[in-house]
Amino acid sequence: MPERIGTVCFDLDGTLIDAVHDLAGAVNVTMSSLGRTPHSVQQVGDWVGNGMARLLHRALTGDMHIDADQELHSLAMQQFRRAYADSSHAGTRVFDGATALLEMLRDRSVMVAVTTNKPHDAACAVIEAMGDALPVDAVFGAEQEWPRKPDPAMLYAAKAAGGGGTMVLVGDSVTDRDAAMNAGVPFLAVRGGFNHGSDIADMVLDASMVFDDLHGVSRWLEMRT
Repeated sequence: MPERIGTVCFDLDGTLIDAVHDLAGAVNVTMSSLGRTPHSVQQVGDWVGNGMARLLHRALTGDMHIDADQELHSLAMQQFRRAYADSSHAGTRVFDGATALLEMLRDRSVMVAVTTNKPHDAACAVIEAMGDALPVDAVFGAEQEWPRKPDPAMLYAAKAAGGGGTMVLVGDSVTDRDAAMNAGVPFLAVRGGFNHGSDIADMVLDASMVFDDLHGVSRWLEMRT
């Protein structure tokens, strides 16, 4: 009989929450302050997924991979962080099924961790703003002591915090897929998040591990926890 899952890691943006309107608003406050053209919400959504620093490079250059001037990028990051915090996350919503899924896992004494490329302080602020809608045990965000995914460091930290044992990662992007692969843990892919405009199902070999929403993830985990 397979070992019971003891820890479940969740990506944040695009997996548990839709924060794109607040992110796009902060991006465009930043662009305006720098005398630059604003971007559409859809465009910002296509750029999300590799951390705030990468998002600002993309917003400044209009390119997925080119880096902006270092001094300009540093200024933009300062402006963006202020604007994002000032949003109070009023435009962010928790995906349908997320709260019930997290509560089910915690009722079964499963360690529930968020592992995100969002900076740690920003991730904690969003989760706090969502209140009881996101009941999690631990948050592991980037730009503190953990490098961004697909580096597996934050997954290892979550596993250790959960006491070891079997762990899975739930996410919406190829970055999450690669992080799970690097950590040697199963990956549960959720459609509809931020995967740079591509369907995550096209990037996962096992179709049984791809879910249209968190309700499907919940049913899969309910049988294994």
